[in-house]
Amino acid sequence: MSKTAKSTKVQWEKRDFLKAWVNNQHLSGPGDWDKFYSAMAKACEEDCGGSLNHTALSARLGAVARHLTKTHGLEAPKRPERTTFKQPETLKDIGLELGLKPLKKTKK
Repeated sequence: MSKTAKSTKVQWEKRDFLKAWVNNQHLSGPGDWDKFYSAMAKACEEDCGGSLNHTALSARLGAVARHLTKTHGLEAPKRPERTTFKQPETLKDIGLELGLKPLKKTKK
């Protein structure tokens, strides 16, 4: 019988997350997402030993900002617009890349 390693989820505590966000909000100019993300990822690793990805950070920033403003009436710290978001390839994109030709329109 083999033993399987259990994955342990690391939680970045609310206080530490918000403190890191406040401390790094100065990196919120246009086109500063990568710098902001790097600073937040470093803070996450220092605070809880975990890793962070772009999507998780963007989602948490949005959720916390909404909660601060709508529930508690507080102004959320500044954050840069996420510019590194990459749209997933569509089937059409892949087909065109592989040389598939569009259908010719027929006259009715």
